Amino acid sequence: MFELGQTSCLKVDGASYLARCEMKLNVSSWTKIEDGCPVTERTQQQSTRVN
Repeated sequence: MFELGQTSCLKVDGASYLARCEMKLNVSSWTKIEDGCPVTERTQQQSTRVN
């Protein structure tokens, strides 16, 4: 369950977009913020051995 103000990437009919959970007419609803969804890249960290 999402709380008001939280954002999520929604996929509808094959298109993805970023949306915010909001209250409209006493009903929770998703409001589109922008096309597409943010993407982050994970970098590999070098492991440090402790002997």
